[in-house]
Amino acid sequence: MLTESLPLLFSALSIGIIHTLSGPDHYMPFVALAKAKNWSTTKTLNVVAICGIGHVVGSIVLGLLGVALGWSVSNLEIIEGQRGSIASWFLLIAGAFYALYGIYSAIQNKPHSHVNTKKSLSFWVIFIIFAFGPCEPLIPLLMYPAAQLNLYLLIAVTLVFATATIGTMLTSVYTLSKGISLVHWHKLERYSHFIGGFTIMMCGAGMVFLGL
Repeated sequence: MLTESLPLLFSALSIGIIHTLSGPDHYMPFVALAKAKNWSTTKTLNVVAICGIGHVVGSIVLGLLGVALGWSVSNLEIIEGQRGSIASWFLLIAGAFYALYGIYSAIQNKPHSHVNTKKSLSFWVIFIIFAFGPCEPLIPLLMYPAAQLNLYLLIAVTLVFATATIGTMLTSVYTLSKGISLVHWHKLERYSHFIGGFTIMMCGAGMVFLGL
């Protein structure tokens, strides 16, 4: 049993890390929003963690539901692909609207203001996108222990993949945010909302047109 479990757990760990790093949409939107809205490091990482949990849980629920209903991996991957397409377009459109708002703010020469998260839709928009966005690599990983009715391995694989994914998201966002903080942005502060929106829009465009 151990010889069967270790390769699967290692796959869950490595796939979770690679899947996250290869998709800029897993970290760049958070970096952009954190800079544009002047979020603290703690707030930024809290938002990343919450969105990461929503991102993984959505696919876990779908995977377990598919197993319970006897769906094949191909059927689940089709559904995940459709969810991914919708989430990609949502990210692209949300970024475009935010970029347009940034252009308007820059033209009006308004000072850069930071909206309280409680009064802003930014968190809920990004959370919905991530909760709806799929973790495609998780589905095949869940199928083997589910088919073997091995609850312990199923839980272990899920936890390893979730930890790898969310941990990589947190590490990437933290590292990039700290790097950006070393750059003097005073002259670009007027355009911070536009830069944030454009970054998010490009992540969405990469997902839609390049399959990133």
